[in-house]
Amino acid sequence: MNGDCNSCLATSRLVRTFYIYVEIIINTKDVGDISEACVTAKFLKLGFIVLKPFGDNQRYDLVIDRGFGFERVQVKTANYKEDYFTFECRSSYAHRGKGTKDYIGDIELFAVYCHEIDSFYIVPINEAPTATMTLRLNPPANGQVKNIKFASDFMI
Repeated sequence: MNGDCNSCLATSRLVRTFYIYVEIIINTKDVGDISEACVTAKFLKLGFIVLKPFGDNQRYDLVIDRGFGFERVQVKTANYKEDYFTFECRSSYAHRGKGTKDYIGDIELFAVYCHEIDSFYIVPINEAPTATMTLRLNPPANGQVKNIKFASDFMI
């Protein structure tokens, strides 16, 4: 756990006001915005230059400069399970009746934020599938090693 952005998204999703607990309902857009803010803060702490495109119509969320040129970044929120997490390496246009589209040619990196364990990962597009990616936090119980990707290999 990095402890960089745990306050960005309270895992309990409860706010105490005047001794009354109120549940906060967070929609997927808000969750994505929180992940993007946390990733941006992490990149800035690492000394990266961070650029933000104007509007929400780009295929990438951020552009970073780590000292060897600009890289387009798509920020993803991890779907946490106990020993692993997943994230989508494609965007959905189902609400428009158009299915899904991968990010090949549109980005160089995925930046993944897992709020449950407050950790950050960079996955190059050429190491990601075109659907759902699984990153293991612990080795599988069955001992499988083939085709397993470990989160620790991508952690920043």
